[in-house]
Amino acid sequence: MGHYECKQLVSLADGEGLPFADGIIKLYMIDTEINRDSAILVKTAEHAFLNLNDCKLMERLPAIVEQEGPIQVYAAQFSGAIWHPTCYDYPKSKYEKISKAKVRSKFEAVARSLEAVRPQFYLPSAGPACFLDPGLIHLNFEKNNIFPHTPQVMAFLKKRLKKLQVEVPNLMPGDILDVPSGQWLHRSGQVVDETNLESYVQEYAALYAGLFEARRKRYAHVQVEDTLVKLKHAFQSKLDHMTLHQRVTVPLYFRFRNAPDQMLKIDFPAKTIERVGDISDTNYYSITTDSWEIERIFDGTLTWEDFMLSFRMRFNREPDIFSTLIHGFLTMEAEDMTWFCEKLLALETNQERIVIEAGGTRYAINRFCPHEGGDLSQGWVAGKTIMCPRHRWIFDLEQGGQCNTSNCTIHAFALEED
Repeated sequence: MGHYECKQLVSLADGEGLPFADGIIKLYMIDTEINRDSAILVKTAEHAFLNLNDCKLMERLPAIVEQEGPIQVYAAQFSGAIWHPTCYDYPKSKYEKISKAKVRSKFEAVARSLEAVRPQFYLPSAGPACFLDPGLIHLNFEKNNIFPHTPQVMAFLKKRLKKLQVEVPNLMPGDILDVPSGQWLHRSGQVVDETNLESYVQEYAALYAGLFEARRKRYAHVQVEDTLVKLKHAFQSKLDHMTLHQRVTVPLYFRFRNAPDQMLKIDFPAKTIERVGDISDTNYYSITTDSWEIERIFDGTLTWEDFMLSFRMRFNREPDIFSTLIHGFLTMEAEDMTWFCEKLLALETNQERIVIEAGGTRYAINRFCPHEGGDLSQGWVAGKTIMCPRHRWIFDLEQGGQCNTSNCTIHAFALEED
């Protein structure tokens, strides 16, 4: 089998296009330091294909459509891709409640984006993940989690978008869409649905069982003590670059499954890391994983972001409140920490205010979401709350704009009528 050799690398800025024979390729990007992502538009004289993948550009869609004109084919993620609540030690009832709420929210985001783009075809994409690791394979078969399958979003959109004519196919790998005729060529030969999903995934996983076993054996000789020493050094380097460390008021505990009584406790305000045998704090974050997984970071096989997206860890947090700074601390490389903190400060200092109406009351709020800068002028108002269109964080307008899952706020207050 032949292979393609890249002859030229072209770097594009956000919104910049690259012309080709009969059209243009254009990139749209998000870079908030904690999240870097991009969407791609492929446009010819007659047709346009916009692929968001998992790029959270929802609030920019109206402007993109206005600038580029009709988009016939649109692809965007409909399934989850994050470790909350998947990797958290929640009771089953809470786990399922959070999962159902996230799925509904994600589906609604897809529906609203379709109302903005109004394509002829929507291609459900970028999920759900297919977990082949023996330690994660059960996630494929859970009844309620954040990884719904295509038929579920198809059914939701059919009810939700009664006035919008958009075709939503259940695609298989290899299927081809001829846009001018609107015809599908189904080349996959096998349709995977709920009747054969488990057998299909189990057979698929069997092909890779040797890979996962070999990976573990590769690091079997590494002593936990050696990994802890390297981990402490890596975390200290991150702390040294973390200019907002004093804002993190709860400690972070990091421990290994194969040595649960040996853990690191990170005290952010003091910028210290100590070895401890157990968790002694009432309020804390904790993460548990296998030591060999961390060794893959130290030998350059994984970045910290790769590791965090592997789902091969467990989390606890008391109280159950999201911390952007701890998230960034775990995800970022040490050299990115200072710039990440500067980004957060830039979001805070951007005090542009807007007025919205919710439930018959006008509120003044910060325009940009404190999480990653989503434009709340395009937010979704429901009752006395507003939801950010990017990551669907909800802010309670009657509680001063406090987020319901973090300590962030948009500083909302009601305006008196003239």
